[in-house]
Amino acid sequence: DVFLAQHDSLNVANCLIQMAIIQSNQNDYFGAQETSLQANDYLNPDDPDHRIYLSANFNNLGKSTYYLKDYARAIAFYDSAARFSDDTLNIRVILNNKAKAYHDNGQYTEALRIYEHILPGSRERPLEYARILTNMANSRWYQDRSYPAAGPLRSALEIREQKNDHWGRNSSYAHLAEY
Repeated sequence: DVFLAQHDSLNVANCLIQMAIIQSNQNDYFGAQETSLQANDYLNPDDPDHRIYLSANFNNLGKSTYYLKDYARAIAFYDSAARFSDDTLNIRVILNNKAKAYHDNGQYTEALRIYEHILPGSRERPLEYARILTNMANSRWYQDRSYPAAGPLRSALEIREQKNDHWGRNSSYAHLAEY
């Protein structure tokens, strides 16, 4: 309200984006979508200062839509998020999210194409590398049930154990158990 009174559209948008992220984190995906779409009304795609906010907002729209299992629309939101991002790490995170949407939509070839593209750039960030490696092995295995996914899944688990990544280890164990 303070930023509205000051006609500060960027901070209005930022507040709405943060609220939408909280809603998404609390599993209120419809509310998160609504709040994110409101935030877009206060952002200018032609203003370079707004790009990072647009990217974050579209990524949150993608995540909320993904959790509602509307994978095609989530992919479109991830494309918009990547288009407004100028940070390579952020782009890899967005592309990983997009690949997961392809995977869950049964489009394993598209998911694998993305994972193969982003995996080399993640080698300097072990936890990111482990996440992408896990997702890529899982997609390969879903595409071809004869694929020996245990090797890459164990490699990712080892990285996560070395880095004491509890959430990541949980993911690794779940994927290994499913495999």
